Amino acid sequence: FVGILSLQVNIYSPELKASTTQTLKLCVTGVPPEVVLHTHALRAAPNTELLITADVSNPNQHPTSMALRLSGLPVNWLIQEEKSLLLPAKATQTVTFPCKIPSATETPRGFYPFSADVLQSGQVKTSQSALLEVLPAGQLHLNVKRPISRFLSKQVFSLTYIPM
Repeated sequence: FVGILSLQVNIYSPELKASTTQTLKLCVTGVPPEVVLHTHALRAAPNTELLITADVSNPNQHPTSMALRLSGLPVNWLIQEEKSLLLPAKATQTVTFPCKIPSATETPRGFYPFSADVLQSGQVKTSQSALLEVLPAGQLHLNVKRPISRFLSKQVFSLTYIPM
């Protein structure tokens, strides 16, 4: 049962030989939805795209309307930071958020915590946290100005760093 239940309570005191009746309203809500991120630690280099994926479950006996929102990451990294869902009873839905990491000049390397929040009626009901690591990126250029040998006299070397 989900809904509001009105209870009539009769209170009697033998010492006072009096009684009173009070109405109590009991609000019975369903079980909160569940959210599970597929990966709790993501890694990406600048100028790359990745998918943040989560499973949202409705454990209740009735369909439930909700929203799944990613919070904590810069808004310009996400194409869509919130998605509305209508889940049938006892159903699970996989939700994917595309994420585009900007260039290395716009995005310093480091760890970016974020969470996937399930909202119902504008309130966070369930949340799960994760961490996105932006890897270091850039280029190193090595120029040889003096000939090392007669075979390398006119060549310029370039070395590019690719994070693993």
